[in-house]
Amino acid sequence: DIEHHGWWDGGDMPERNREEWLQNLRDRFEAADIDEDGGLNVEELRSVLECTDQFCLARHWLPLEQVASVMRKFDKDANGTISFEEFVDMADDHQLLMGVLDDYLNAFQALDTDGSGRIERAEMRGLFETMVHRRVHDSEIETLFEKANLNGDGSTICFSEFLELIRSHTVDLQMVLDYMKLKPHEKQIEHPIEPVAARRRQQVRSKPAEEVKKHLEENLDEMPTIKPGEVAVVSSYEQLSSVLESHPNVVLEVTFRYCRPCKMFTRKYEAIAKQFPDVVFLKVVGDESDSTRALIKQLQVRLSPTFIMYKNAERIQLVSGASDVKVRSMVMNGLEGGSMGVR
Repeated sequence: DIEHHGWWDGGDMPERNREEWLQNLRDRFEAADIDEDGGLNVEELRSVLECTDQFCLARHWLPLEQVASVMRKFDKDANGTISFEEFVDMADDHQLLMGVLDDYLNAFQALDTDGSGRIERAEMRGLFETMVHRRVHDSEIETLFEKANLNGDGSTICFSEFLELIRSHTVDLQMVLDYMKLKPHEKQIEHPIEPVAARRRQQVRSKPAEEVKKHLEENLDEMPTIKPGEVAVVSSYEQLSSVLESHPNVVLEVTFRYCRPCKMFTRKYEAIAKQFPDVVFLKVVGDESDSTRALIKQLQVRLSPTFIMYKNAERIQLVSGASDVKVRSMVMNGLEGGSMGVR
């Protein structure tokens, strides 16, 4: 299914599908080419390899040595950048993460049977012994965990390491999804986000009143201008808190400068803002400054783009991934008084 997984797996690709596929790659390439020089340097290539069409993790997870290895393999003219033609070669070699966010999250959850947020050896063994119908040797499991060891831990596999196993074809995504159907799990990966207003009240109680007052006054003249139907940018915890306290319905988009799906979703997010003029739409670029990094740390966001809806300064819903359908649904549900949820 080209639309769902991004790849054609059965012989020659029909001309129309090939054109759509190439256009998707062109969009992906141009969004990653930050300096617009017609080629991807190592940092730009890293962002492409770490992201799908729909989402990025909230922090870099692929070591630069591995990115450099991919660069050396596909940089045919050895000029230190990946051209679009070389990028197509990468795609043909299945070097890019494709598919939708739900597939990756559901696959990870299917393996994380105890809901710990990490895959252990016994859980990975269950996948292979169920799907290949034979006993898997300890050495095979150890080899797989060595390949997945991006953070130096080696004892378990976190979500970012799982993504690298998929990207490098060490583990097949479709096999895990098939395994999920055989052994369904109902748990979900949580995105713990303490309500901003509650955390702010706690911080106010822990600081002297004069210090809090001075800090707020220093940031007062920097508050974003709110206009119905437009997206306002916030760049600090204080700015977000101020907006939440003065507007009943607020949606915050969390993005990062390296997040290609975030950039491609900009126009859709602006269109959604025009659709709901009674809702304040905000955006924060998480790696733009020390204050935005501090805000992201407080929000504990793990994926980008992530959209959080607040009602009366309390978080009620969160969705991740560049899906206008999900964001619209979240807003409508929130306006109708929907309860807290993570999707």
